[in-house]
Amino acid sequence: MSVLYSLKDVTELVKNLAPRKNILLFYDDLEVKKEILISYLLSSINKGHLGIYIAGEESLKQIEAYIIKHSKELIDKGLLKILDWSLLHHKLHDWRILIEDWGKLIEECLEKNLKSPRVCSEMSALYRYLQSKKLIECEEFLHEKLEILNLGICSYSIKTLVDGKEYDMLDLIRIHEYTIIAGSKGAFFIYHQPYTGIATYQL
Repeated sequence: MSVLYSLKDVTELVKNLAPRKNILLFYDDLEVKKEILISYLLSSINKGHLGIYIAGEESLKQIEAYIIKHSKELIDKGLLKILDWSLLHHKLHDWRILIEDWGKLIEECLEKNLKSPRVCSEMSALYRYLQSKKLIECEEFLHEKLEILNLGICSYSIKTLVDGKEYDMLDLIRIHEYTIIAGSKGAFFIYHQPYTGIATYQL
């Protein structure tokens, strides 16, 4: 029998996950999505990490306005960066650029005496730029081939889940340790797949 969780349960879960607990989030409500993603980033920042939010479904201004409600100081101090897939998606076609950019973020963390970055991304937007197979390849590269501990949360709208082909969904679940699906009436289903992969690239 499946166990259902509340939004409070989910936000507490994402705040307290240990390294290598990559998360896949399917949602149908933008406010719920932001609450989960920002809860994760704020908790990570409080633990000494650099926080990064990559917008796509919503605009930079919408995400910034939401974050300012919680703590504008984090943005002003450079502890939380807000990026946009519309300006970044071209880099997904060249893994070398991804590695180089990630290396720059690591260097920035070292300069600011911060721990490695924690990232939350609105992945649904990438369906506008990448074919399904390429999107899966990108996810696999980030989660399985790069030695990036506890990278963050990849979020997809429920509409993407419904409209996409079945193998996309199954492949996405396969390469994430946790899958969170927002159900009806505020209930959430959580699936856990223990991490067993071995990274083949290191940074």
